[in-house]
Amino acid sequence: MMVAYENSTTLQASLLSDVHEYLLSVELELSTRPEYLEVHQPHITAKMRSILVSWIVLIHYKRRLEPETLHLAVNIMDRYLAKEKITKKKLQLLGVACLLIASKFIDAYNACDVSLMVYLCDGVCTANDIVEMELHLLVRLNYRISAPNSRSFLSIYLTECQADECITSISHFIVDATLVSYHLLEYLPSEVACAALLLARKIKGTVPWTEDLTRSTSYGEEDILPVACCVLSTLSSITGELKIVRNKYGRLTSGGGSSLEDLHS
Repeated sequence: MMVAYENSTTLQASLLSDVHEYLLSVELELSTRPEYLEVHQPHITAKMRSILVSWIVLIHYKRRLEPETLHLAVNIMDRYLAKEKITKKKLQLLGVACLLIASKFIDAYNACDVSLMVYLCDGVCTANDIVEMELHLLVRLNYRISAPNSRSFLSIYLTECQADECITSISHFIVDATLVSYHLLEYLPSEVACAALLLARKIKGTVPWTEDLTRSTSYGEEDILPVACCVLSTLSSITGELKIVRNKYGRLTSGGGSSLEDLHS
């Protein structure tokens, strides 16, 4: 029985390693850089994007969708905005279509539907508007929907380091919160995931980074520390936009015990 368990553990580690290598190989191609608004979107600002993402987070939270659905929806939105101009009037419609596609892709038994999205938009768009935007999105992205995100990388890293519930929850909060910031698109999803894990471990009072983490993530502490500092500084400066995310993870971001604010002291 022990031999069988060891073989199973070895196989899991090998599969995680293969998945990680693949995600690293395609993340740059399927990520967006933070200059796309200035280059492609004369009518959309970083603040507008932030408000839209906050709204998507709220719908995602209320519908109890899978965590990856949120990250995929924002990734689809950013990839589309990096290719296609859009007016402010159609921005919410875009967010709805992105969440609908991501939900269909990931939430097999709890997927959103068009009628729900029409209701959530409170008359801003019709069912036909949503279907047309959904189709336009799929065509514009060449039907390439799945993409690496910080949550998918983080899941691998948390497994690799056998993180406890506290570190897992804090790092999940951080990667979810980074979605609101346009400027954090400067960093790749794998870098953001590592930064979240480093900050969570520091909050918990654990050694922030180890040689094992360097081997499993392909990043050294010297690579991740600047990213972590930028993530922390950014999240501290956009507290208003993070209200929804903070409500979800309230016990980690305010009140007794360690929190993100402790890292500034």
